[in-house]
Amino acid sequence: MLPIHILKLIREVSVRIIHGRNEGSDISLTLQAVLNDRATMSTTNEDENDNLDENLQLKKQQIQADLTESLPMSNVEGSVSVQRLRPDIMDDLNWYSNEIDLSVKNLAQQALAHIHANEIILTLGYSYTVEQFFKYAASKKRQFHVFILEHAPFFTGHKMAVNLSQANIPVTVVTDSAVYAIMARVNKILIGTRSLLANGGLTAKSGTYSLALAAKNFNVPLLVCAPTYKFSPTYLPSFDPVMCNSFPSPENILSYQSSYQSSLDIVVPMHDYVPPELVTLIIGSGMGNAPSYVYRIVSELYSAEDNDLERS
Repeated sequence: MLPIHILKLIREVSVRIIHGRNEGSDISLTLQAVLNDRATMSTTNEDENDNLDENLQLKKQQIQADLTESLPMSNVEGSVSVQRLRPDIMDDLNWYSNEIDLSVKNLAQQALAHIHANEIILTLGYSYTVEQFFKYAASKKRQFHVFILEHAPFFTGHKMAVNLSQANIPVTVVTDSAVYAIMARVNKILIGTRSLLANGGLTAKSGTYSLALAAKNFNVPLLVCAPTYKFSPTYLPSFDPVMCNSFPSPENILSYQSSYQSSLDIVVPMHDYVPPELVTLIIGSGMGNAPSYVYRIVSELYSAEDNDLERS
């Protein structure tokens, strides 16, 4: 299924064609959009000679192919034909793909505003976005120390520790059970996210909820790195461990050959839901926002008609 944001692009293009390019469009020039465009232009100018990541280019081509194949050979949004829609949709799709390509880089360039000298920063497991955030700050000679929770039973924190240490960033790997004990020494927490929900809550790696509760108890700021493409129009006002989760094989916890296997029910959740009241700041591609502002960003990214396609 096409990303819901692309459905919004289709609606906007059809309205532009029907009413003219300078009227009838529901694109809002908000401060957030202006900052995102300015950040994208800045990054493009600074890195115009850099090659884009090969995987992202392949992803872009795949999205374009999927869009072409998925458009029905019938009218969209009233009397606008697919033949009239396709050129403008492809232009908007290229812009959207470029925004995705640059989103992590634009986010990482905000690192100096959030990472200060001689701070101790705690993170959980491995996140590519968080890794680039740390590396950008280190490349600008900012001195800081990173505590990394190992994220058992998958131990992705070990990968993060290796990658950061290769960039000459001081790291310390900490067991998950020691999170409460070390929280008093931490200046702030920086994590990635699987998805950012419309109410400002988020789904992230298992163990994030416990981490957020400990941070709240010690009044340690919890910062979440969330590129634009991770914003979701879904609302999850209360904790539902089934709705926001996946459950892999319990083999990681207890071997199938164990004598205790027949007498135990083992559940291995992959993700936690963290409510918005436990989050201090959302760091997006353009600027930082409070969780209460996420609904506004979501309303700009998605059409209200597409927010609940399954129910429709």
